Amino acid sequence: PCTHAGAFAGCEHTDITCACDIDPGRLAAFRADWGVDRLYLDYRELLTKERPDIISVASWTNTHKDIVIEAANCGVKGILCEKPIALSLADADEMIGECESNGVALMVNHERRWDQRFIAAKRLIEDDVIGPLRSIWGAMLCGVPDEESWKSDLSLVGGGPLLHDGTHLFDLIRFFAGDVSSVIGFVQRNTRLPIEDSATATLSLESGIKANVEVGGRRAYFHFVVEFWGAKGKIAVGNGINDLWISEDSQSFDGFRELSARPFPLPEVYKSSYLSMAENLAGVIEGSQPNRSSGIDARESLHIIWAIYESERLGNIVVDLPVLQREISPLVEILERQEMERKS
Repeated sequence: PCTHAGAFAGCEHTDITCACDIDPGRLAAFRADWGVDRLYLDYRELLTKERPDIISVASWTNTHKDIVIEAANCGVKGILCEKPIALSLADADEMIGECESNGVALMVNHERRWDQRFIAAKRLIEDDVIGPLRSIWGAMLCGVPDEESWKSDLSLVGGGPLLHDGTHLFDLIRFFAGDVSSVIGFVQRNTRLPIEDSATATLSLESGIKANVEVGGRRAYFHFVVEFWGAKGKIAVGNGINDLWISEDSQSFDGFRELSARPFPLPEVYKSSYLSMAENLAGVIEGSQPNRSSGIDARESLHIIWAIYESERLGNIVVDLPVLQREISPLVEILERQEMERKS
């Protein structure tokens, strides 16, 4: 399953008992797909009447804070929230604080943390197969959403591909290599849509590693890949990509060493990362497992993205983390400035 519902339906520790959506048509479709009859148009009514142990928040980003905080104060034990965690760092901090004060496990859907291929890549690095990690390259390339799409509504999503899907890149960089100390970013808007459509950035990590990323780019395809470059090899993992290269003597030039392909250790039996995520949340609630993708982790991905926006806002300078807390995203000021430049 690659949906929240599919994850909890497939998990032996959970059952789907009820659902909520503001669209009656989508609720009817949910009933048909999952056989759930206790349906609601208002999440507050669902929380009050049903008192579920777990809720899954798969709604627009601008609704995450209110739903999570309401649930945290209504007795739920665990929350799976879609990424990005929130529209602002202040909202994310409030969500994390309410969950912590109420003893609620907050997990955010950066599902590649449970992907067996990324876990295998992390193990290869830890086992020194490619030597010490020297740099990371990441790409999340995609097209521009339609004007009518909810992904084009800044008030709903808070940003373009840098925020909506790029959050996966920054989460993986931290998952593999630790915290980011500074960034320099370049954010572009090439259409009339009120979101950015392209971004590049260089991240300096506390470990000394550099990570270079590209997001969006107005492509006629979707492409996600992260490349981990070590002193004696390279690993690349992404959508349809599972590659391992190791340094060896060149077959073409004397005195040179080159990268040679090796088999990537794929699992014999594939297990959905979504299913593993649901099982992990159940384990966190039971106290038997650590939270692999916490609200704090998701907040740090948002933090990096805000720093990239801030770098662009300030004229593409290096921005140190932590960035100054702001209620409004730096992207808003970037877009306002660009609109004024277009009119002048």
